[in-house]
Amino acid sequence: MDYAFEYAEKNKMVLESDYEYKARKSLFGCKASSYTGVFSPVSYSDVTPDSTLALATAVTYKVVSVAVEADKSVF
Repeated sequence: MDYAFEYAEKNKMVLESDYEYKARKSLFGCKASSYTGVFSPVSYSDVTPDSTLALATAVTYKVVSVAVEADKSVF
């Protein structure tokens, strides 16, 4: 997930309401947006795995993104 935040720091994000994406069954259905970005994160950090306290602390200070490692058989 760190790569996504690194990208977002360098490339401002477009609001979902401004993004004209429409799902299609095509490799070429996605077109570049003419909108300029309005948001980029100032910083990000990883929360200690399996730490309820660390997650609760992070939530009080900022927006929290969660990644699920779904490539394991237990998932």
